[in-house]
Amino acid sequence: KPCRVLGVATTMAKQRTALVVEDNALVAMDAREVLALHGFDPIHVFNSAEFAQSAVRDEALVFGLIVTHLHSGDTAHLARQLADRKVPFGFVSDFNNGQDLPAQFRGQPFVTKPYSTNDLTRLLIQLGLIENPCRLAAAR
Repeated sequence: KPCRVLGVATTMAKQRTALVVEDNALVAMDAREVLALHGFDPIHVFNSAEFAQSAVRDEALVFGLIVTHLHSGDTAHLARQLADRKVPFGFVSDFNNGQDLPAQFRGQPFVTKPYSTNDLTRLLIQLGLIENPCRLAAAR
């Protein structure tokens, strides 16, 4: 029987600051909700790479979710900075195969728009940021 991760609360330790860079307001709100469900707080949401730059530079981030292309430009430089700081991150792609991911990040985990709560939860599990609630439930 497949395990569903939707609606499973996870336990988190202390402050877990997350970054969301997305220019679609509804997608950004959904991402914020899912991250809050998994204990991320605060969650900084930006609709431009320019505005996100200060958070990438100054915040003690534990996770970043970056759309591959913003209306205002490319986000590869933000991904490079997160990678340099060793902050786990994933992309939001417009394509199922991730063909719009920057070339140097083709192996990076991503979700495809439109994505579900379960999709983003799986991304967080893949990055090792939350425990797999299916594995936790099976261990009980």
